[in-house]
Amino acid sequence: MIAISHTAQADLFSLCAADLFCANRGDGMPIRVFKCRSCGHRMRLAHSECGACYAEKPTWQKPATLFTIVTVPIAVFVAFFAFILLAADPG
Repeated sequence: MIAISHTAQADLFSLCAADLFCANRGDGMPIRVFKCRSCGHRMRLAHSECGACYAEKPTWQKPATLFTIVTVPIAVFVAFFAFILLAADPG
């Protein structure tokens, strides 16, 4: 195991925190947005439970809920404009 000083750990953490939402971080690690309420583990978007303690995520953090939150407004937006275009008088 490699020993790292506290200063180096702090610098490494601040570097990772700055790159949290960057799509191409270059280290091959997934983006972890949510934090487990039970153990503090940073969780991925993909699963319904924590990877460290297996506690269940809150409903709004689960993949199906996030998918719904993104797709429903898009579907409503597309349906609204499709209705406008189909209801327009061509003449």
